Amino acid sequence: MTFLKFILGVGLLVYAYRAYVTGEVRAGRSGLRLYTPTRKDNPIAFHFFVCLYLFCGFALLIWGVLVLAGVAEPMRLN
Repeated sequence: MTFLKFILGVGLLVYAYRAYVTGEVRAGRSGLRLYTPTRKDNPIAFHFFVCLYLFCGFALLIWGVLVLAGVAEPMRLN
């Protein structure tokens, strides 16, 4: 489970970087179509979702590293 957190964290960071470079980010659905704010059309939503993906990616990555190092306690699965 810890390795999965590490991989998901790296994946989110890669996706946030690619979204920032291309200028558009997928952010869920708006009705029946995909909601993809772009840097040009909706810069506030674009930067919000890029920052959200970066924060979540760093949080998962750091949590995974701390659990692998033995500093943090792993998540309990009941």
